[in-house]
Amino acid sequence: MKRRAFIHTLASTGAAASVSKAAGQSQAGDRVTIGLMGCGGRGMQLITDFAKRPDVRVKTVCDVDQSKFDRAVSTVDEVGGYMPQKETDFRRMFDDPDIDAVVIAVNHHWHPLATILACQAGKHVYVEKPMSQNIWEGWQMVKAARKYNRVVQVGLQNRSFGYHEEAAEFIKSGKLGEIHSARLVNHAGRASSGGKPKVIPVPDGLDYDLFCGPGPMVPYRRQFSKRHLWDFSMGAIWDNAIHQTDVVRWVLGLDLPDSVTSTGGVMVNKDERETPDTLVTAWKYDNLLLHLDASNATPYKHFIWLKPISFAEDAIPEWKLYSCPAYIMGTEGMMILGRHGGGWQAYGIDGSLIAEKPGKADMPGHIGNFIDCIHSGARPNADVEKAQQSHILGHMSNLSLRVGEVPLTWDHANRRFKNNDDANALLKRTYRKPWVVPDEV
Repeated sequence: MKRRAFIHTLASTGAAASVSKAAGQSQAGDRVTIGLMGCGGRGMQLITDFAKRPDVRVKTVCDVDQSKFDRAVSTVDEVGGYMPQKETDFRRMFDDPDIDAVVIAVNHHWHPLATILACQAGKHVYVEKPMSQNIWEGWQMVKAARKYNRVVQVGLQNRSFGYHEEAAEFIKSGKLGEIHSARLVNHAGRASSGGKPKVIPVPDGLDYDLFCGPGPMVPYRRQFSKRHLWDFSMGAIWDNAIHQTDVVRWVLGLDLPDSVTSTGGVMVNKDERETPDTLVTAWKYDNLLLHLDASNATPYKHFIWLKPISFAEDAIPEWKLYSCPAYIMGTEGMMILGRHGGGWQAYGIDGSLIAEKPGKADMPGHIGNFIDCIHSGARPNADVEKAQQSHILGHMSNLSLRVGEVPLTWDHANRRFKNNDDANALLKRTYRKPWVVPDEV
């Protein structure tokens, strides 16, 4: 379907979206006008950092749940000193010619279609991770970014933390020898209270049909996250583990693996969830094995180490208490690498410390990189294509688990699995009309 026809089908007013400034056409002193799609917890964190910037104006905050507007408006007013508009339907926000870029911080299942529609409407995009529900729609996001010349930055903030780049350079120097394996540990979150969530009427002020969007119209349930259902998410584990997977793939210079094997499931949270709370995955490359050990039903602190220091500090954590380290193993030494702060340390084969770099999480820097790229036309640090490669590893992990905890072999040329029709059937999803990711973006 052509762009104009597709936008017309989805637009509530029937008007085709107008096109904002192209990447690289704005001047360095221009103010970038932003719209926020999703006023939940992550949306509020992001819009706070955007509103703090003197070169950004938040014109509109958008959410299907009207109960979230007061907090969103007051946050922008408190931080930025002005009142944004409120909107319940993102299509009207995308139609606004004054808006240059949108921040997408809604549930995972909306990220792909919203990103594509925003690109078609001429908007640059900052989209949160996980960026997709399946592998195919991630590639459609890449196509849209390239076709409409949009800056699309994914919320993989570690790409803007300088200490990771220095870790990559140290590894390239050969001081760890030949890298043969890497182990990612991701233990965060707590067990649920258990039991089946109660189905209740949809609350007043919530457009639940629009919330479900591309996903099925499942019953509304109290205190149950859609991140626990395959139709709406990559799963809660990948809400965190995607960061480490992306960082290690980056510092080791990895593309896609040749095969993947996963095991795990719902070991703790007996509450109707489909996605695992415990997961172990191995991705096999030609001369390297990448391994993930993850759970979101553990009592460890989210992101940071238990030692009482902020993850924003320039410090080295006490690794034995750190909930999400990565261990990179070479023939001449090893590296322990933190994400969202923590820096890294490298040890020789005799156990001696041979190098280290403290590091902190520069969250505003990732947003700054996005704004800078809108002005310059450069690709951002967490460009959608880089992010897609890392997300594919996560989707591979899930698919091996979902089709019976079996090994899957990847066909690099055809972007599918060589040996499993069931897994290939899950490379794409069925959408609820009219919220369909199109074949032709």
